Amino acid sequence: MAETLRSILQYVEGLEQRGWARSRARDYYEIWRLLGSYGSEMELTDFQAFLAEKCAIRDVTFSGAEDFFRDPVMAHVEKTWTQWLGPLVPELPAFELVVGELRREIAEILA
Repeated sequence: MAETLRSILQYVEGLEQRGWARSRARDYYEIWRLLGSYGSEMELTDFQAFLAEKCAIRDVTFSGAEDFFRDPVMAHVEKTWTQWLGPLVPELPAFELVVGELRREIAEILA
């Protein structure tokens, strides 16, 4: 999960620098599924420090949960949600549901 969150931050930088990047819809869906299926079993104590260490290796930073949900990224992920995930996920949940729950969960983990 930390590696996926780190890659989202790198994606943000790439999108801002190049103006394009592949969709990260699968990353958001993957984290949502991980937390939904195994969140109660995951040891998340000191996760923020662990994630910061992972990010430092790739020279990316975050100051809070909202850094993972920046508007340009969310607009692109929402636009590509069905295109990227529809063929892979039967009964794909709505983008709004997944991202809404993730915002809250990631904020709690990083608090």
